[in-house]
Amino acid sequence: MDGIVGRRTVTPARGEIAAVLRRLNADGLAIVLVEQNAKLTFEVTTTCLVMENGEIAATGASADLRHDPQVRRIYLGL
Repeated sequence: MDGIVGRRTVTPARGEIAAVLRRLNADGLAIVLVEQNAKLTFEVTTTCLVMENGEIAATGASADLRHDPQVRRIYLGL
């Protein structure tokens, strides 16, 4: 899925989308999610591959990458 949650997606819809993705994954479906919304991405994934300017910048467990300084700089500009 590519960019399923944009800036204009209202908060309740984001929660519903996250719930559906978690349910599908729990049922054994592997999901490739291309998404710029870091909060949603880290919420519904167990493993992430983070890209910057077309290059792989980081890969690993979502829980670890959520706090990685390089990933935070890429997604949040920190």
